[in-house]
Amino acid sequence: MLKKLVLLLLVLTFAVILFVPIQNRIIYYSLYLLMIGWVVLFRFLEDSVSLREVERKLGSKEFFSIKAGYIFMDGPVCVLSKGLLVVFEGNVLFYKRDRVAKAKLEYSFPVDSIEGYSLGKVDEFHTGITFEVEGEKGEVKFAGKDFALREGELRRAIGWPEE
Repeated sequence: MLKKLVLLLLVLTFAVILFVPIQNRIIYYSLYLLMIGWVVLFRFLEDSVSLREVERKLGSKEFFSIKAGYIFMDGPVCVLSKGLLVVFEGNVLFYKRDRVAKAKLEYSFPVDSIEGYSLGKVDEFHTGITFEVEGEKGEVKFAGKDFALREGELRRAIGWPEE
């Protein structure tokens, strides 16, 4: 609902800029800034996963979560799916935003199957974390800037001792 409202406000701001003759340059250029603000807000609402929705799905407020992007190969194409990485009751879960269910489980694996992880570059453009997971074909990659800052919390969440 909020996304639709922001999109409507974006279109209305664009229509005002285009069709209303505004003599005052300060007002005219501030409308451009407002329009850019609507675009940024729309992009944020498009990708963000609600913590409340994840709490509702899990039935608990006690979990580790971090904003991340799941990187996977779709044929020859590398795809980045933005969402929320959650560690809860021995599982690593990745939720992405969905139109119907505001948080949709896209990928998961048990914490016990983690053989190791590394922090740093996960592809040409992103930094994040790469998990070596037992039983997976390749590495499981998540992009995010906060993994290095929150490594201690992540290690506690997956049950590994801090270094």
